[in-house]
Amino acid sequence: MAGFAFSWQIGLAVGVVVAVVVMSYRQTVYAYPSGGGDYEVAKINLGRYAGLTVASSLLVDYILTVAVSVSAGVINAKAMLPFVEGREAWTAVVVIVVLTIVNLRGVRESGRRSPSPPTCSWSR
Repeated sequence: MAGFAFSWQIGLAVGVVVAVVVMSYRQTVYAYPSGGGDYEVAKINLGRYAGLTVASSLLVDYILTVAVSVSAGVINAKAMLPFVEGREAWTAVVVIVVLTIVNLRGVRESGRRSPSPPTCSWSR
């Protein structure tokens, strides 16, 4: 319960960080109106090696995001799908392979092949 005593300060600090990030992105968009990505911005301003460092860190970030998200999803899926128990790693690998195949096909092509999302009607 002691953590609640500092919650407003933590919230204020998070708000300041978000404001700084928003101002930084606004400056980047203004400086690169044609849409420079992080790699391009770092390469032009700081050099080739800085651009490669940014690109590498983005790849690691994307990989870790997928790993953490799929792991959390598989662990939560055990509640509804008891047969997943003991096969979490293989289930995660299968999910990642399916996501990889879908992404390699492209968003537009995958959208054509996948079924439309179900809709619910609350009217009588």
